[in-house]
Amino acid sequence: MSNYIIKLREQVATLEVEAEEIRDRAQEFRIHFAGPKFSGTEHDGSCKDWISTAEVEQWLRHVVG
Repeated sequence: MSNYIIKLREQVATLEVEAEEIRDRAQEFRIHFAGPKFSGTEHDGSCKDWISTAEVEQWLRHVVG
């Protein structure tokens, strides 16, 4: 087997690991949104469905780097 094919297989394996890590972090993000911070109502009766843009940016950095 040529060195080129071996190198490509190694690259594929590395990318598969990285993709799985991104999927895991994206799932953490989904779980966060399903949590109590975003469900139910506030004391004044308003919905607890807002998220700050800074929090979104923080999560995006965590998910995709």
